[in-house]
Amino acid sequence: MLSEKCSANQNNVKDQEIQHADLERYFATQTQTEFASMAGHEMKTSIQAILTYSELLQNKHDKSSDDYIKAILRNAQRLKILSDNLTDLTKIDSHIMKIQKNRFDMGTLVATLVKDFENMTRYNESKIKIITQLPEHVFVNADAQKLTQVILNLLDNAVKVTVDGKR
Repeated sequence: MLSEKCSANQNNVKDQEIQHADLERYFATQTQTEFASMAGHEMKTSIQAILTYSELLQNKHDKSSDDYIKAILRNAQRLKILSDNLTDLTKIDSHIMKIQKNRFDMGTLVATLVKDFENMTRYNESKIKIITQLPEHVFVNADAQKLTQVILNLLDNAVKVTVDGKR
């Protein structure tokens, strides 16, 4: 009788483990599907903009060529960021992501990234102003490249949901 109860409990635990694993696979698949859908949409949007502005540049009589070139560069930069994110996601999934820790000034990094972000995006043409409040000379030991990616993604997301400098 006791061995039957132990066997039943072991089967119950195994069933729960199987259900848990099934749920993990389901949610992982859902998340991957949602991410792939979002990434595909982002890629299509940027690619279409690049194609459209490239076609407009072929018209030599159009005086807006500088604006078209800036739009192409903006969208190419968005594709590069998306590509970097997809590459990192693959590395994380494969457990091959490498972190390069170095000591650097976080304030200087953020200030540089904000300036670069404003220069490389359409947001510097809008009424949005990015304001940072960081103490001077905050040194950290971290992967500057990965932090750069995170900060640029945060800036991009923040600006996407900001309307006329508010929110």
